[in-house]
Amino acid sequence: MSEKRSGRFLQLLLGLYFLEAGLLLLLAPWSTFWVRRVVLPSPVSLEPLLAAPSFRGFVAGLGVLHLVLAARVLLGRAEGSA
Repeated sequence: MSEKRSGRFLQLLLGLYFLEAGLLLLLAPWSTFWVRRVVLPSPVSLEPLLAAPSFRGFVAGLGVLHLVLAARVLLGRAEGSA
């Protein structure tokens, strides 16, 4: 595989990672998955924080950031291409 082609492949993998992580971080905090897999198994002292809408919004914001990065990588607008 040529160096240019392998670079594009790695860029595609990175973009797909950002896309998948972004969708998970954006949607998971507002689902029952969050309650069953994050809030309930956590220590009792952390449950109010993890269940708070502001914390869920923070995690969803990280998801939006990942989606923006995915768009930049997949659409070829990474910092080095300008």
